[in-house]
Amino acid sequence: ATLMADYENNLLARCQKRIAGWPDVRIWRMNTGGGEMGDRWVNFGKPGQCDTSGLLRGGRRVEIELKSPTGRLSKKQILYRNVVLSMGGLWGVARTVDDFLAILATAGIHEEDQVRRRNAGERFDLESALDAAQAAMPFMPQRDWKR
Repeated sequence: ATLMADYENNLLARCQKRIAGWPDVRIWRMNTGGGEMGDRWVNFGKPGQCDTSGLLRGGRRVEIELKSPTGRLSKKQILYRNVVLSMGGLWGVARTVDDFLAILATAGIHEEDQVRRRNAGERFDLESALDAAQAAMPFMPQRDWKR
């Protein structure tokens, strides 16, 4: 791995540790590339996508690109940014954990509040979320709501 990739992987680990258990945000690592699957080649990911992707409570998409202090966006990353922002998603570049937290704060996700609520035992309630989604989409067949 390159020094830049090592920096970004370390940054991702520190960011994920910092937001672990926060009730209003789910963020995961995104990869792009390809590989053999049986007798065929399979591509995954979208060129230009961010290193992390996720959802905020309420359904807003969040995309955060991790960069070293000298890292720059590629043309494909700029195009991806424009799509995410034009569709109302949250998008940002983080070079530090503080940058990462500042991006979340622009959407009202503040560390002090998230930590207080996490420490008070608040958790994301998947069953309630599924019940609300199912009520909002009565046209979907019951079989699509298996849990």
